[in-house]
This record gives sequence, structure tokens and C-alpha cells, in this order.
Amino acid sequence: SLIRPILTMSFIIIIWILGYRGLTQKEIYNTNDEKTKATVPTGKYNRSSLTKEETNELKKQLTHIMDSEKLFLNPELKFDDLVKKLNTSRNDLSYTLNQGLNKNFYMFVNEYRVNEVIRLMKDSSSGHQKILALAFDSGFNSKPSFNAVFKKITGKTPSAYREKCN
Repeated sequence: SLIRPILTMSFIIIIWILGYRGLTQKEIYNTNDEKTKATVPTGKYNRSSLTKEETNELKKQLTHIMDSEKLFLNPELKFDDLVKKLNTSRNDLSYTLNQGLNKNFYMFVNEYRVNEVIRLMKDSSSGHQKILALAFDSGFNSKPSFNAVFKKITGKTPSAYREKCN
């Protein structure tokens, strides 16, 4: 009957020693040699096939379509809508936004929306409208997100910005 506790304690000690040795051992695979560095992918967009010229062209197409068709006014605008409109791949558009414009999709679209709100604030024909109505007309679909994005982009609340305009 004394053998069972001894075997259990021996088993626990062996498991503990193996675990400790596993945690404290040196690297099994050395990833610092030059051969390994060349094959390990680095960066989020390491597989992008776009050249700098192609990225610039896609940026031009993207800004042209946003300016001319005002897609940002659609509160339901999705990333895939732009992909289809530009006839490009999700990866290429994402690369262009992130690497070419240093923005994600939401910041890109929301900057257009904020600029539209500012344009409407300065327009005398819409000066009587409430700020929230201008936000909804510009593609925003919620007051909290509009307020947060507007302040992040302009550094002022929408009402403070409007006061400055008048």
C-alpha cells in the first residue's frame, strides 16, 4: 500500500522535471540565420503583387470614384462595395489604403464624411439644419460614432467647429 504513493510522487517529480527542462531549454530552431530570414515572411502585406505605380494608380481611381460618385454618402457602404466598384482584389485595396494612404477603410470613408459635414456647415443654404441632420446627410448613421470621428479628425466637437465657422 506504500508503493502507490511513492509511484505517484515519483511520477509527479518526473513530469515536473521534464516540464522545467522544456521551459528552460535553448531554442530548438535558430531563426537568426540568413537562410531562414529570407524565407520567413515579414510584414502584413508581404504577398501584395502591386508595384508602387499600381498602388498610386489605384489610389487615384479610389479618390476619383469617392469624389465623383460620393460613395461615402451611403451609410451602408462596405469595403467589398469599393472592391467591386474598382474591380480590384480585397488584398490590393487593403494594401493601397493601409500602405498608400496610411488609413484603414473606416478612417478613409469617415474623413470624406467629415469633410462633407464641414462643407455643409459652411454652406449658407444648410446653415439652419441641425448638426446631426448634416451628419446623417453625409453618410454617418449614428450620433456617437459621428461625434467621436469628427473630434478625432478635426480636434473639435461638431458644435465647437460650427461656432468657429459662423
